[in-house]
Amino acid sequence: MNLLDAQLAAGVRINVAEFAREHGVSVRTVYRHQARIRDEGEWHERSRRPHTCPRVTPPDLDAWICKLRAELGPDNGADVIRDALIEVHAATGPAWRAPSRSTINRVLARHDLLERNPAKRPRSSFRRFAYARPRGCYQIDATNVQLADGTPATASASRHGSGRPPLVRGDRPEPMRMRCRDVRRGPFLYRKR
Repeated sequence: MNLLDAQLAAGVRINVAEFAREHGVSVRTVYRHQARIRDEGEWHERSRRPHTCPRVTPPDLDAWICKLRAELGPDNGADVIRDALIEVHAATGPAWRAPSRSTINRVLARHDLLERNPAKRPRSSFRRFAYARPRGCYQIDATNVQLADGTPATASASRHGSGRPPLVRGDRPEPMRMRCRDVRRGPFLYRKR
């Protein structure tokens, strides 16, 4: 299309049907470009923004929201501002109604009056429980508890098959070493390293 626009702006006469066939555009597009260059002198991209937006927040409502945010302070959010706008609406009777809290939050964000919440933790920072050898490390959910007689014990929600892994990782950062009695005689016992 840049070639077409350059030729039309330079005043070169072109065969419309032949140009459209060679460059894979419709004849209507070539005529439309030709008409716009004839009217405006050269080709410019036009804005695709709509001429009107009937659901836009009125400017005076934007001003009220920003004013109330400044008066009420940053600790008061959209709910408190909405309550104040209902009072303002009852007192002055403007053309607008009190907006929803999401609209108030959008207006505050547009005017950069919202405190940004921190972003979620990136997935790349998650710690994977991967071990070099298969079945060499088990992930368990263990909790230290105290029995009725006062002795400490570790409760685990993990079940293992036969065999003993060299390392067991719990939900706490320190690794746990597993001391295993015979499976037929009793449960696994865990001891902190």
